[in-house]
Amino acid sequence: YMGIYSMGIYDYLRYTFWIGMWGGLAIAAFIIVAILCIRYKLSKKRQSIKKNKYADPTALIVSFFHPFCYDMGGGEKVLYKILESIFKNEASLTELLQRNLKVAIYTAAIESPFEILSRVKNRFDIDLPIDKVEFVKLRKGDYIKSERYPTFTLLKQALGSAVVVFEALWNHPADILFDTMGFGWIYPVAKLICPNLKIISYSHYPFISEDMIAKVANRTSDFNNQSQVASSRWKTKIKCMYYWTILLLYKAVGRFADLIMANSTWTFNHFASLWSANHAALRKLYPCLLYTSPSPRDATLSRMPSSA
Repeated sequence: YMGIYSMGIYDYLRYTFWIGMWGGLAIAAFIIVAILCIRYKLSKKRQSIKKNKYADPTALIVSFFHPFCYDMGGGEKVLYKILESIFKNEASLTELLQRNLKVAIYTAAIESPFEILSRVKNRFDIDLPIDKVEFVKLRKGDYIKSERYPTFTLLKQALGSAVVVFEALWNHPADILFDTMGFGWIYPVAKLICPNLKIISYSHYPFISEDMIAKVANRTSDFNNQSQVASSRWKTKIKCMYYWTILLLYKAVGRFADLIMANSTWTFNHFASLWSANHAALRKLYPCLLYTSPSPRDATLSRMPSSA
């Protein structure tokens, strides 16, 4: 220590620079090695699942990222309509892909698969084969709930979703990750840790948009802009800077999706603007019925801009 204290300012800065540089390189090397190890582990685990669990090394694992698949709302209707379509066309899809499809849903539900699919039948009149849908339990599924984060909600949800998708792929690696909740933040993490993963995105609305920022900038009180923020000029400016930062990051994550599906013209146009760098991957779908009662005669129907 006496040697450091006796250094001149130039020597001290040079010493600090080299310590920082080598320390940074060591941390970067550790992170790279850790990622490579995780990728190798998940690749081997995926092959092991296909060989030992499915008895088919060529199987195609399609996993749906939908932790709240038990809520039975519009997003869940889309999820189960997609599954219904897959199972109705399973033979032709297998012939087309020359691979057997194995379907899984990442879920935070505490209910059993039988209970969930029974609710799907009662709520949407969609009958899915219980032996062909695997529910992969997530312990950290509530990390993406907005209610969990009263402040800096968007940032914390983004970080929480990265934790959730890591747990999901660690428990059950996939060949295709189908995000039916619109959490774009999971795409770079999923691609980073799971080799040769394809990502399909279906979204009801963007996670953040310029419309949201405009509302904050205009100092309009709303569910995402509390009155104490709207009434303060400097708090509004800080929040706008925070939102713009989130928006720029959100624009970047869209590059990692292989196919992006929007459920309406409004949503499609917003994604075309936000994820313009990945415009070739965008598709627009048509509305589907949100709710169908178990009895067709007593059907109560309402429309929402969503589609399978």
